[in-house]
Amino acid sequence: MCMKNVNAIVETYQSVILSTDKTKAIGYNVPFESILATTDKNGLHIAEFSIVTRLNLIGSAIETPLDIKIRLTKHEENPAESRGIDLDRFDVCPIELKEEIHNACIPFLQFQRIVQVPRIDLLRGAGFYVLKILARPKGSEDKYVIQSMAPLLVVENAPQEIIKQ
Repeated sequence: MCMKNVNAIVETYQSVILSTDKTKAIGYNVPFESILATTDKNGLHIAEFSIVTRLNLIGSAIETPLDIKIRLTKHEENPAESRGIDLDRFDVCPIELKEEIHNACIPFLQFQRIVQVPRIDLLRGAGFYVLKILARPKGSEDKYVIQSMAPLLVVENAPQEIIKQ
């Protein structure tokens, strides 16, 4: 069960161009849902890329600080065998972002975070992965809940036409 009134999305890009003061994105280069894995002497890996996490907190959700994780998990037939790697973890504290809270028929806050993900060694090989946005109230010891998911297909030695879709 996800957190009420918290809409979330995560997108992958080859790179993101930031303003000179590094506070705003001014360009998003090459969005993708598939990425090519390469092999070297250290094994199979994917090169660095950027993730953009967007949250829209609506109504009562702007009253609660959130603890957010972005996790990359390989899909396994047996869910108990799934293992993930955390790509990012951050807090969203609406009270600290008062100037960015808008009021239409209800108050809402749009939040965006851009992170450069370094090279990832793929111990579980190529295949179907999922990027998960996990959330819980900040300071809570409760389990994270899945707020949103996005697919990421990791392919090995594929023709470039497949990758650029």
